[in-house]
Amino acid sequence: MNFGTSEFVHRENPIDCGRIVLFELFHFFLILHFKKTGYHPIRHAVSDYGVGATKNLFLIYAWFSNLGALSLSIVLLNIKDRFSISASIPILIILMAISRILMLFFPTDLEGEKLTVQGKLHYLFAILAFAFSYMVIDRGGSHLKLLEGFKNLNQFFNIVTIVSSISLGAVIVTMFKPLRFIFGICERVFLLSINIWFIVVSIWFVYIL
Repeated sequence: MNFGTSEFVHRENPIDCGRIVLFELFHFFLILHFKKTGYHPIRHAVSDYGVGATKNLFLIYAWFSNLGALSLSIVLLNIKDRFSISASIPILIILMAISRILMLFFPTDLEGEKLTVQGKLHYLFAILAFAFSYMVIDRGGSHLKLLEGFKNLNQFFNIVTIVSSISLGAVIVTMFKPLRFIFGICERVFLLSINIWFIVVSIWFVYIL
């Protein structure tokens, strides 16, 4: 479908930007885990990378994630009437991004350290970010798969929703002993399912627009 030049640029640039940013997100995610950090991917939380020598690399990873999500939300807001997309989806994405951004201003307390006010605020915004992330996957997938342009992604949405729901449940359970030692891997599966959802949806919008 063709658009006027100004409309085309207005609608296409954010989604192209979001797609590039989200791919770079995976790049930095992998660097964090292959770099010698002293953190173990099975035990330690991803936010632990935000403390110490890996802080700057973690911040780059986090901002790529937030910028990619916000780019997609801008596109969804612009085309929601054309595709009959519920406004709740981009709003949830924005709330997720805001929670993630606020979380960055309050670095986590490392395991074994005394819980501080800063650490409590970090956990609060992390819980909000995870909740909004899951709501995006669950409600967003349920809504988008009913639309004409997304019917081919029906199975993808179902699989990602199942993976994200199971892994989020595992994150909650492993926050406490005796399963705390596998918290890291459960969190990473959840975060990867979220990131994959955003990348696939972004690419699909590039395809159908």
